[in-house]
Amino acid sequence: MLIEVFLAYLQKEKRYSHHTIKAYRTDLLQFRQYLEDHYPQENFLTIKSFVIRSWLAELAFQNISPTTLRRKKTAITTFYSFLRKNNYITKTPVVDVSLPKKSNKLPSYIDKKQIRNIISWSLNETTPYETARDLMVFKTLYATGMRVSELIHLYIEDIDLSKKEIKVTGKRNKQRIIPVDDSFLDEIKLFILIRNKTFPSISTPNLFLTNQGKPLYQRLIYRIVSDFITTYTHSSKKNPHLLRHTFATHLLEEGADINAIKELLGHASLNATQIYTHANLAHLKSMYEKFHPKS
Repeated sequence: MLIEVFLAYLQKEKRYSHHTIKAYRTDLLQFRQYLEDHYPQENFLTIKSFVIRSWLAELAFQNISPTTLRRKKTAITTFYSFLRKNNYITKTPVVDVSLPKKSNKLPSYIDKKQIRNIISWSLNETTPYETARDLMVFKTLYATGMRVSELIHLYIEDIDLSKKEIKVTGKRNKQRIIPVDDSFLDEIKLFILIRNKTFPSISTPNLFLTNQGKPLYQRLIYRIVSDFITTYTHSSKKNPHLLRHTFATHLLEEGADINAIKELLGHASLNATQIYTHANLAHLKSMYEKFHPKS
């Protein structure tokens, strides 16, 4: 009951994304199961901090990644802040619980030559809708660096053809503007023509639709991206977020300012974007070692 009240609060008042709420629900249900298995005499309102530490320690022992552990810790912290704020408890048990250290692993990305194997494809007015949609889903993710959730909720009206801009609604309903070039806009215009011919009577505002004329969903986008990556690249990673990493890395390699990349990605702080500077240094080092005559 407390979990559902908390999640409703995140959805209606804090405007958390569906993905985050789903993840928090999983985390809290997992923690509740841990309590039932190991501390059956306790409940959410009576536990002490050592119980949370022991849960996180068990997860770490199971080789759960540091990033996932941090999210689970954040879910617990946010949950107990809510309980204290609403007088369910007087003191949060999330004290003296250290955050797991985050891995310094560099983000994976696709090199430019392999990306060109895909984005060099072009549309024409006779391209079947599904073929056109799948190609433009891939191209849009790479050309803008937007998240999957942002792509799902991208509307036709968000594309300003005269200003060569796309308005993206990100986390917590924050909006940002992403500039795009003429060639990409030409393909978007052609895709909209194909879309509207395929669904002449549908009023759904979303740019990308299923074959049934409904908004795209996460699993379908993952399949589309995975199929392209599997067929045309050597990458072992096949999820759409790989294109977001690739977008940022390629911009940095071309000399883009890190603050500009931060704004394009919609990061709340520069800390989240800094990892791409490390990735770029790794690229420069490999190029030096490969081509410098004294290396």
